[in-house]
Amino acid sequence: MTLERILVAGWLLLAAAAGRAGDDDLVFIHHSCGRNWLNDSLHTALLAKAYIDERNDIYYGTDIQPASGRPDSLGGTPGDHTDMCHWIRWFNDYLEHVILHDCADGTNRIIMFKSCYPNSNIASDGTEPGDPFSSQRTLANYRAVYRHPDGPGGVYTNDGYIYHPLEDIFASHPDILFIPVTAPPRHYAPSDATTDVEGHRARTFNNWLKNEWLAAYNSNHPGFHNVAVFDWFDVLAYPDSDPDHPNRLRAEYGGESGDSHPNSAANATSTWFFASGPTNFLDQAWESFHNQDTDTDGLPDWWEREHCGNLTNMSAHSDQDSDHFSDLEEYRAGTDPLDPASLLRLTGIVARISRGECILHWLSVTGRTYTVSRTFSLASPDFLPAASNLPPTPPVNTWTDHISGTDRAFYRISTSP
Repeated sequence: MTLERILVAGWLLLAAAAGRAGDDDLVFIHHSCGRNWLNDSLHTALLAKAYIDERNDIYYGTDIQPASGRPDSLGGTPGDHTDMCHWIRWFNDYLEHVILHDCADGTNRIIMFKSCYPNSNIASDGTEPGDPFSSQRTLANYRAVYRHPDGPGGVYTNDGYIYHPLEDIFASHPDILFIPVTAPPRHYAPSDATTDVEGHRARTFNNWLKNEWLAAYNSNHPGFHNVAVFDWFDVLAYPDSDPDHPNRLRAEYGGESGDSHPNSAANATSTWFFASGPTNFLDQAWESFHNQDTDTDGLPDWWEREHCGNLTNMSAHSDQDSDHFSDLEEYRAGTDPLDPASLLRLTGIVARISRGECILHWLSVTGRTYTVSRTFSLASPDFLPAASNLPPTPPVNTWTDHISGTDRAFYRISTSP
């Protein structure tokens, strides 16, 4: 038996928007309100997303190591700390491991984070420029967490370490979708957990974050689309103009219960707005982030920035690692465009004539499934699937074909997300 082999460019069969679907995970940093929301309906809605492989949590008691060279600024159990003043520490000191937290494979491409309802008790306007490390709940301190008074590139110092405001951290990770979730409102009965002035400040901050700050971030980083603010406060609270309970947790969501944890009805409504409704927040945020292609070269912006840091060095026909696979083909195959050893190719083929077997070996990656197609003639090739939806077994996949009555076969391997 003579077996010849051809590896046809199977990735040409992929849709142009194919991406790393199988290893894109989501992590949510939260406490009890987030836990209740997840348990009621959010967990199921998130895992129903084709673009979310695993859903991970950082919660009370979670220990996570700081990045190399950074302090363990949140102590032995960082998961215990989710107040507004903690986020600058989270994203400067721990982000490296947050991205990998609890991932069986791949990375947390979506990072959600939320402070609990006490953070809606904003006691004063504060004094600009604010202190992002202060536990005092003021508008000035909250704003300082997200932006430096000197603008992008400005830094803070704390305990001898340099800290960047969140907007600069987010901009340095364009391959991550960051989702700040605003803190829930406070209940008003049987006793009021806040004041009209505090509630108004909470709404003022949330409006600033999702409107003024986010617009400035997007203007400074056009095409990134890697931050999306979900205003949970606004979903749950009476409006600022309500004559009786402005900016308090609505009665139907538990506002008269004496407990500021949103109830099951609140969580169901929140899931509809955030993840399951026909025009839900998360789908729109992911679409804008993941499929944005500013230069219309078939390569999404996040992928070009992740590998080259800009949108100018890559194109559909460029070949950064000179392995004769274009960057567009590398994107669609899920391989590394900067590593000449990372490409979709056969690494071995073994014919066992006595057994009527042909064993194929090829390089594989997480986040892809594979189809092996076969034909017995190249004169008028008609490749038909011999095996499909083969899961990846990185770094190499192996598949055995059982054939008889022929002295040659030709194979094509294709991949899909």
